[in-house]
Amino acid sequence: MKLVAIQNYGPVLRTNCDSSGFKIMRLINNYSLDLVKITYFVQQNFLIMKWLSYILLLPLFLINTATATSQDTDFIMDERDGNIYLIMKFGQHWWMCQNLKFDMGDGSSCYEDDETNCMLKGRWYTFEAAKKACPEGFRLPGDEEWMALESYMGMDKAELQKKYIRNSGKIGKYLKVDGGVGFDAEFAGLVNPQARDAYFETHAYFWTSTALDEKNGWTRVFEQGLDGINRKMIPKEYGLSVRCIKDADADIDKE
Repeated sequence: MKLVAIQNYGPVLRTNCDSSGFKIMRLINNYSLDLVKITYFVQQNFLIMKWLSYILLLPLFLINTATATSQDTDFIMDERDGNIYLIMKFGQHWWMCQNLKFDMGDGSSCYEDDETNCMLKGRWYTFEAAKKACPEGFRLPGDEEWMALESYMGMDKAELQKKYIRNSGKIGKYLKVDGGVGFDAEFAGLVNPQARDAYFETHAYFWTSTALDEKNGWTRVFEQGLDGINRKMIPKEYGLSVRCIKDADADIDKE
């Protein structure tokens, strides 16, 4: 089984968040989300129609190839369920720029048990499920790889390994939804072992693959209204969002 790249559509414009260029890119990104939503519903009902996503996303490819450059980008399709993800290269790593949506069964869930919420903001995964959830050729990033992303975005080296909120470079502002660089950390909240949903639409929680001890794992947390990124430990049985990174030796077939 291989991940299929749907054609590199060109670099994403990185610009000041108040510029007209960013407003244009925001419209393009919203257009992209609408197309992915349509594609998702088609794929769930007509498996053979998964190739329709190529046609639906073609206008986006053409629009973005005309933009100024600085970020390597691509799309991949997860052949397990047909979901499509934008991927971008930040430093040495290719990151998924949407939350993972693959249904792992036990260990994964949706906000309010509503599959529509999973489609829009991704699924929640326990720590153990998160380590197995990424598609072939991708994996759950470790604490060190999150630090590499943070360093690439401008966080001071002295802050990288600190616990809790780290504010240097205000990089949380740029990695959140509509931050202007395309990473778009979604405020999907989390779920605790008692199935109590929390912080949906206000916080974004992401697992790393790095365990602190037998009961806790390292995470990254983004919060509305704050420009920093929280590096904290959370019990492994909690459900958090997942972003995957590409394995260094994984090939993506271009079509």
